Amino acid sequence: MLLTGATSSQAAAGPCSSVSPATVSAIVGHTVPLPTKSVNDAPATKANFETSAVETSCAYGAETSLASLKTLVLLDASVESKPITSTELATLLKRQQQAIKSIGFKIVPYSGLGVTAYYFSDTNTGIYFQGIEGINGTHLFGAAVYSKTLSESKLAALAKLAEKI
Repeated sequence: MLLTGATSSQAAAGPCSSVSPATVSAIVGHTVPLPTKSVNDAPATKANFETSAVETSCAYGAETSLASLKTLVLLDASVESKPITSTELATLLKRQQQAIKSIGFKIVPYSGLGVTAYYFSDTNTGIYFQGIEGINGTHLFGAAVYSKTLSESKLAALAKLAEKI
């Protein structure tokens, strides 16, 4: 969800402005600040199935401490140069698991978005992390939080917001 090599800025305008902090706050049940936007131009490589992408992440909150992680909301979207299959998305999510060396990472299909989607969670690090990623043609989108108290349906509502990014 956090993009390596990305550039960051406070998102007063641009893609992150399409999802207001008030809307995110209403779903998660606590006030979130303006998002910080990160953008990454990912070149096509063998590891990403020869698909280039422009990836945008909107972080509503900070990653400055363990306490701040519990209120952080991440929305992400990317425009791919070609459609990604559900198998490829599952492979990419599993690679994230391997990159963080997590044995508590779980990924299962999720049917509540109306598109091919996966719910994932990680409990290995002592910090609970969960998210939903969906595919709509060449558009990947999703949401993640460092909380186990947010329901899958609320997480799906956040992912639907990320589809607007």
